Parts: sequence; structure tokens; C-alpha cells
Amino acid sequence: MKSRIEVDPEKIKEIPMFFILGRPRSGTTLVRTVFDAHPNISIPLETIVIPELFPEFGRIKEWDKEKIIRFFNKAIKLRYYSNWSSDSEKLKNDLLKLEGKASYSDFIKTFYLNYVSFYDKNQITLIGDKTPYNSNHIPLLIKLFPKAKFIHIIRDPHEHILSMKKVDFGSNSALVISQNWKILNKKIERAKRKNPEKFITVKFEDFLMTPEKFLKEWCEFLSIEYSESMMKFYEIKDQVNEHYTPEQVNKVHSSLLKPIVPGKINAWMDKMSKKDAMICEFVTSRYINSYGYSRMFSKFPLLWKIKIFPKYLYIVFFIHIFNYLKNTSGRKIKTIYYRFF
Repeated sequence: MKSRIEVDPEKIKEIPMFFILGRPRSGTTLVRTVFDAHPNISIPLETIVIPELFPEFGRIKEWDKEKIIRFFNKAIKLRYYSNWSSDSEKLKNDLLKLEGKASYSDFIKTFYLNYVSFYDKNQITLIGDKTPYNSNHIPLLIKLFPKAKFIHIIRDPHEHILSMKKVDFGSNSALVISQNWKILNKKIERAKRKNPEKFITVKFEDFLMTPEKFLKEWCEFLSIEYSESMMKFYEIKDQVNEHYTPEQVNKVHSSLLKPIVPGKINAWMDKMSKKDAMICEFVTSRYINSYGYSRMFSKFPLLWKIKIFPKYLYIVFFIHIFNYLKNTSGRKIKTIYYRFF
């Protein structure tokens, strides 16, 4: 059974939002699913709609039908929307109800509320988001949703590398994966220092050990009552198997079909090559220490550092240029275009 949510444009402004932050393959999908099992929370699958459509629509205060239909057409063509279980005609009608004075945030919330969950829903009092890409845009998220709160999920970078190598999510280079892990968590920590009251940080490994304890703490943090249904999230196994291909389930969603079990502490030590472990710890050393993760090496041979350093500088330069072009330049060009043309 799937739950469709009736959207009331008069009440939507009052529904707060929260965001799950973290790298892909860091446990954020499992955390999202557990929250989705709450009857009063709507939290769709990934969507890049917030940063992608902001340059064109983010500053609109008065919406006519032409603008709304343009927003709708662009939103449903974005990457990941095809994975949603959603009624596009209902989405369009709900968006059209916002004609007149409305904010970009109102449109985002309406878009999110049109995700059709596998879980039964009652009155929605909280909207969530789990999109790793959005972790790069925290200042924008705070600007659009000033009362939003953030749950930062960290995974041991060793385990993260091993997990990323299992799926086709980009480079399988330990050097690239480690640097991306470092960059993202550095951004989140920077935002956290500016707004500490808005953030809560949890190691995924700790969550697996005592999930109910953390779920209750998170619900208190988000000002919503804890629901026992959250720990029964896996009971939708049949619906997941019906919606996703066996390949998708095995590679990405297998953890959603069974109860949460504690992971073996430092299991990576039996699986990871010394070469990858050394690279991981060289790149993420400061954060491994501050987050309290174990390491295989306390220091690195001088000749090895001399050998790896040019590769590291190249990767750092490449990633920063790529992220700048993807997250800054392109968006500035879009903003200038839509503001003046």
C-alpha cells in the first residue's frame, strides 16, 4: 500500500524541514528509510531540485500559471525524479494551487509532499530530505529554510571506500574517494561551526549499535514524537522488491529489507589493502583522529609521501576545479541569465 498526501497550500508554510547530510554510501539511505517509516514525516528519495532550479525560480515571489508549469516541467525532468513513486498530474495540480504570492520554498515543499511513500502516513508535520548532493549547498538550504535542522551522518572513511568500490558511483580510486570524503565533511563542519544549534553529528557505526536510542534523540532534536514504526521499516520488503529491480536491491537497497544489526568494529582491516588504507589515512588523517576512528598507520614513510604527493596535488586540483565548475560557475551563469533575460 502506498500513501498519497493531500497538500494544503495554506498550511505548507508552517511545516518545518530537516536534511540528512553525508557522503553517498555512508548510511544516509538507511537513515532516510527509517524516518520515512514515521507516519508524520514525508521524506522522498533523492532529488537535486533545490540547487538546480534555484537560479531560475528561487527569487520569484509572484507566480502565474506559465511560471508554475515551467517549474513543473523542469522539475520532473531532473535526474532521480524517475525513481520516485509519484503522480505527476497530482503534482502539477498541487503546484497550480500556489498561483499568486508564494515562495520558492513553498514550491519545494509541495514537490516533496508529492512523493508517494511505501509507508502509511497520517498528518504530515515534518518534511525531510536525503540528497548527498545537497550537502554541498548548506548555505542555500539555510537561506531557503531558516528553521531547518541537519543530521550529519559520518562513516569510517575506510568502510566508505570499500562501499564506494562496490557500486558505480564515480571513481573507484581510494585517493579520489578519500579526498571527496574529506571535502564534504569539511564543508559540513564549517557550516556546523556557524550554526551549531542546527546540527547533530552521528557516526553511522554508533547508530547501528543502538539505533532506537539515536532515533529517539533525533526525534527530540526535530521536535517530533518518536514512533515505534521507525524500527519496523523493513516490513515493506514486498513493496521494495516490486518497485526496484533485483540488481538495484542487491547493490543499493539490500539493507532496507532486514532489521538493523550492529556492524563488526573495524571490519575494514580484514578487507582493505594496506595501500588503500595508507592513502585513506594520509588524506583524511585529521578527521579520522577528530571523529575517533581507528587507523592502521601512525606515520607514513618519507619515500612513499614523496611518491604520492604529486598524485595527491593533481587530484586535489582536479576535484576543486570540477566542483567549482559544477557548483559555482555554472550556477552563477544561470543566475545572471535568469535575472537579466
